[in-house]
Amino acid sequence: MRIQIRRGLCAAAVAGAMIIGASASARADLALTFSEVGFASLTIQVPSDPGPAVFPLGPFGDFTIIASFGTSNSPGDSASALGQVGTFSIKNNNASSKSLNITVSAQNFASPNSPPPTALTDTVSGSVSGGTVSGNFQGFADTNNTLYKTTTPGGATVTSAQFLTFSASNPNSFSVNSSPVLFSPAGSSYSLTAIGNFTFSGGAALTLSGGNVQVMPTPEPITLASAGIGIALLVGQGWLRRRKQQG
Repeated sequence: MRIQIRRGLCAAAVAGAMIIGASASARADLALTFSEVGFASLTIQVPSDPGPAVFPLGPFGDFTIIASFGTSNSPGDSASALGQVGTFSIKNNNASSKSLNITVSAQNFASPNSPPPTALTDTVSGSVSGGTVSGNFQGFADTNNTLYKTTTPGGATVTSAQFLTFSASNPNSFSVNSSPVLFSPAGSSYSLTAIGNFTFSGGAALTLSGGNVQVMPTPEPITLASAGIGIALLVGQGWLRRRKQQG
């Protein structure tokens, strides 16, 4: 069994699945951790913009994993801050059900920021062959800018995106998107963390085509005010129409 992280040459293939708001500034490394009960966790740093490269990491538990892409657009830009896993091919080599945890985290996001509050979301999608894969996925943002931070002790402000659940059987695919959750960095640099828990039936394989946690700007107050004015005008027009009909 082996795990590989492929970067650079695979970027074009992944671009269709995930849109990344790139920043002109240097990107921070992305931290990836794989965990399976009964085995020591494996954590790797995916270098920022390493160019064409393969990182052979050896066997891991009951799984064969090939990771084609993982990236962060830290420090983000005015349109998006994003920590993501791109395409993972994962197979359970055991005849019985096995579970795998994948955690991705990146630091030093500075844009977009607040005020006004920003919107935190998470997304997970993939396809299944040879069995059934089910699980859950959730994203977190931390104003203390700490890797893997998902809880609030220590004065941090940790905001969690909607908890997503999924299940698919051969040859089904799944795609789940969360609703936006308001997040207020208030000028602080922040970290983003996404956690996916996957349970595979014996011999099942998963192509994880996307998993991310993302911070996006919310509409500007003037946009919201304009929307309110539009609603008021529509209500007024309806009232005038009724008055004319009654007359």
